[in-house]
Amino acid sequence: MPDVSKALVKIAAAPWRPGLVVLGASFLAATAVSTVMGYLVQPAPGSSKQVSKPLSGNFSVPEPTATLNKAGVDAIVSRNLFNSDGAAGEGQQVEAANSKEAKSTVIVKSELPIALMGTIYGGDPLSGIALIENSTKKTINSFIVGDSLQKDVTLKEIHKQKIIIDNAGRTEFIEVIQEKLSRSKRKRKSLAPPNPADTIAPLATEPPPPAFKEDGFERKERDMSMTQAYREKMLTTDFTKVLQDAKATPNMVDGELKGFKLERIRKDSIYEKAGLQNDDIVTEVNGVPLGDAAQAIRLLNSLRKETEIDMRVLRATTPLTFNLRVK
Repeated sequence: MPDVSKALVKIAAAPWRPGLVVLGASFLAATAVSTVMGYLVQPAPGSSKQVSKPLSGNFSVPEPTATLNKAGVDAIVSRNLFNSDGAAGEGQQVEAANSKEAKSTVIVKSELPIALMGTIYGGDPLSGIALIENSTKKTINSFIVGDSLQKDVTLKEIHKQKIIIDNAGRTEFIEVIQEKLSRSKRKRKSLAPPNPADTIAPLATEPPPPAFKEDGFERKERDMSMTQAYREKMLTTDFTKVLQDAKATPNMVDGELKGFKLERIRKDSIYEKAGLQNDDIVTEVNGVPLGDAAQAIRLLNSLRKETEIDMRVLRATTPLTFNLRVK
């Protein structure tokens, strides 16, 4: 039987502490390697393949799982990260506001029983005259911005080829009816010298003087002359005033348009300076009879560049001819 006491004495004399440290370090290294290799050989998520034997019996690594689904990722991406309340981001709010504004400013074509025969554009949408026919009542009248066309329908803007209206809170547009000018076959006669006997006193106001003169404009009876600068100022700077200084009402005879009657002529207006009076009816301009509303508006627009204008006017029962020359 071996001597146990002698063996213990030999072991006590041996360097056992360093050996114990080496043994512990070896055990920890083996454990770390086993853990890493076990993680690397785990099956992919959703795979049915399993590892037959774990590399280490003491440790196991759980199968990796997703922490966020697609809906969660989309919520983070679309959210303003600096908005702790979780409300829509600034970009989304601006986009939503723009979308609402776009919907509120949508203009649709009107289906009202009215037709736009023509416009006299005043240089901006808030000035000018629109000639409108009521298809139901068979009437034609002129309107300016702010006028009521019918119940709950207000004229908001006047453009060259269309008007914008407010129809019970809904913004709509009406376009000009496109037609061609048709001139009469009557020969234009040379103007006869003015005859003072042709002038008949007006019905509403004092008649204008037989002659008028100011810088750039001169009239003797019904013969007028003006400078290019005077006309340019009248069609630009003073155009809104020109449109508002008189009202042109369609003159209907047996259901047909026979010129335009001038009403509400203001004192010192270009109409009074030209010798026109209230209730004068303009029947023809430069050989074109004013028997069609749309044609009349197009004709008036075309006169901007004319240097000679002849106008036939019916005053009570007397026909008069006015002549204008632009120098």
